[in-house]
Amino acid sequence: MKNLKFQQLSLLSRREKKARVETFSEFDNAVIGQNDTGKSSFIKSIYAAFGADPAKNNDTWRTAQANILLDFTIDNQAYRILRSGNLFGIFDPDNNLLISGSSVTKVIGPFVAELLDFKLKLSPRFGSPVVPPPAFCFLPFYVDQDSGWQKTWSSFESLQMFTKHADTMSNFHTGIRPKEYYIAKAARDEAQRLLKQLEEERSALERAAKRLEGSRDPMGIALEPELFELRIKALLEKTNTLQEKYDEIKERLGRKSSKRSLVVEEIEITKSALRELDSDFQYTDKVIEDIVVCPTCGTEHQNDFVNRFGLVADADACRTFLSEAREALIKIEKDMNSELARLKTYGDQISEIDEILEEARGEVTLRDMLKDESERLIDGTIKEGFAELDADIRSQQSKIERSEGEMATISNTKRRAGIVDFYADKLAKFVKILDADTLKKRDYKTVNPTIHETGSDLPRAHLAYYYAILHTIKEYSTSCMCPIIIDTPIQQDQDEANAKKMIDFAFSQKPEGAQVILGTVSLHGVKIEDKVISMKTKKSLLSSNAYNLVLEDMDPLLDKLLTAS
Repeated sequence: MKNLKFQQLSLLSRREKKARVETFSEFDNAVIGQNDTGKSSFIKSIYAAFGADPAKNNDTWRTAQANILLDFTIDNQAYRILRSGNLFGIFDPDNNLLISGSSVTKVIGPFVAELLDFKLKLSPRFGSPVVPPPAFCFLPFYVDQDSGWQKTWSSFESLQMFTKHADTMSNFHTGIRPKEYYIAKAARDEAQRLLKQLEEERSALERAAKRLEGSRDPMGIALEPELFELRIKALLEKTNTLQEKYDEIKERLGRKSSKRSLVVEEIEITKSALRELDSDFQYTDKVIEDIVVCPTCGTEHQNDFVNRFGLVADADACRTFLSEAREALIKIEKDMNSELARLKTYGDQISEIDEILEEARGEVTLRDMLKDESERLIDGTIKEGFAELDADIRSQQSKIERSEGEMATISNTKRRAGIVDFYADKLAKFVKILDADTLKKRDYKTVNPTIHETGSDLPRAHLAYYYAILHTIKEYSTSCMCPIIIDTPIQQDQDEANAKKMIDFAFSQKPEGAQVILGTVSLHGVKIEDKVISMKTKKSLLSSNAYNLVLEDMDPLLDKLLTAS
């Protein structure tokens, strides 16, 4: 199992001419500060360095446009990651740029996944399987102040890009379905995709073969080219000339047809999006509650003017795009018709070829001879095509069977039961420690329960659940162990005894060797031996005093990042 540890976080805002740099202990870290001192923005920035943005962020902090530089180790191998807006770069300890890019999903995510052995591929709602962004790797290790204490597996944004992400990620991280399962699953899915293509090709070939067979009137004439030597030469010359012109038109038509298909697809997607936006607006307009639950994915949204106005703006953008796309489609179809019309101009050349083909030697015409020979050649080609396709189909079927066998072996009932029992034992122990022992029996039978506690019991039940999952990851996962970041666990007006109990629990009950970074207003008397980071200035996380120091460290990296992109 890979082990990720954080060493130092540097933040710099050129807009404010302020910065901050803090080092972390390898084990226990407390970030302490009153409200509005920036402790949550500091904590949210840690995993955000990898593009794992929190579910909610502070508008004031977003306005600061701070660059983030995070020093970290993976199994004691040091790295640095710099984020400037949506541009990312990962460096070695000597500040050599290893990779850079603006796409978390396509560039940074796969690189980080390789470093952390996060070998997982999932199919998004639309598109081919991809390596999930880093947020899915870090998901069980981060509890966001604004989202994580209300609902589990929800602390990062854009998690709905995969359906049932909570079930998938809880099964993956706990080892019920480890990386080996998803490696086999990805191989199976790819084989199924290729098999479907091959079967469609074979069906098309069968239809073509039957159509040819039904239209034939074979004469059994052997090819004797010496009978028509001069005329064949003339035929070839004219045919080649005509073929070149045909190929040019075909190529242009192909490009235009592809462009037309893309525009038609974009129009359909946009129409669908417009219908959904209109439906969303009507839904929010009818609902009077402050919070609206999405009927599709279950995500909670503020039902305010800003969100409704955003829906209207998105709908207007869709309408504008539809109008432009329809005009583009009309022009493309007009161009295609023009190309098709060009084909009609080759009638004279086709007539000359027909005259050559109808010239006879005895009772045999050149057309007859070529027709019979071409049919024999086609029969051979079709036979070879069937043989090749059948071999490829058998190969993909074997891959599917082999992959499904591996998946069944990995996710067997006995293994799953053992993991769930371990998780249930930890959960029972932790809810008792935290005095939140009111969970239902069903909550112990699945690693992704819906916790129905209310009031001050809910945060304590969540904390017990999170740590039960973390211990299960430590025991069974084959992927990675990451720093545990807990933002403001004292929620729902905990009394002093329970507040102290939660703070102590977060440090004392962590998995062995884990790094914890906990943000809180107060430690409530709990002693931290390792590192305490204090936030003391209201409305100012950053300081002008640290600006030059951080700038000197960050600028050389930023220069390399900007010149590489």
